[in-house]
Amino acid sequence: MARVRFTDDFDYRPRFGVTIAYKKGMEETVRRECADEAIAKGVAKEINPPRRERKAKAKAGKGTLVQATKEKVGPDGWVQHEKVGQPVWQPEPPLSPEEGNDAGSQ
Repeated sequence: MARVRFTDDFDYRPRFGVTIAYKKGMEETVRRECADEAIAKGVAKEINPPRRERKAKAKAGKGTLVQATKEKVGPDGWVQHEKVGQPVWQPEPPLSPEEGNDAGSQ
């Protein structure tokens, strides 16, 4: 998979009878074959995907949602992880001045 921005209209034909039309200006994640073909024709440029923000951080500030688990070995020999209890929110500790926390110097 590749992330591309189309600089012109492009029709990708993955197999007989199927056409996927990409319009100028679209930013899409496409199959590698599609990206290579579009870039070779000069109608697309590969870009870095946008950074995603974690849902837990977006909801309640910085931290981690932790779910306790215990391991057990199944009858087939595979290790299984079983959830135990409720997920717990653990906030990140504040940064020290040595780590670059600007709030401490104001």
